[in-house]
Amino acid sequence: MIEIIGKNGSGKSYLANKLYHLGFKRNVGYTTRPMRNGEINGIDYFFITKEKFEEYIANNDFIEYKIRNGFYYGILKENISNNTIFVSGDVQKIKKSTGYNILKLYVDCD
Repeated sequence: MIEIIGKNGSGKSYLANKLYHLGFKRNVGYTTRPMRNGEINGIDYFFITKEKFEEYIANNDFIEYKIRNGFYYGILKENISNNTIFVSGDVQKIKKSTGYNILKLYVDCD
């Protein structure tokens, strides 16, 4: 697995998209926050209702989730494999749960 980290606007998503086109699986998280201009459901996030998110929680379907600014964010267990790319998420928890090694790439660009 690959974790891409860096400042906002540093090119993390750009790099993740390039790796996706080389055959890596891009992790797409789930959120209850409203979609922002330019975002695409299923590409940037899966935008779902709070009720659906809480149903996933009750069914223990998330490998990790959190609440940030009053909205849920999470990663489904079924979306994780050894060739997954992460731009966000609690990768230490994911590593502990899956046993997969994680390569961290820090992007430092303007």
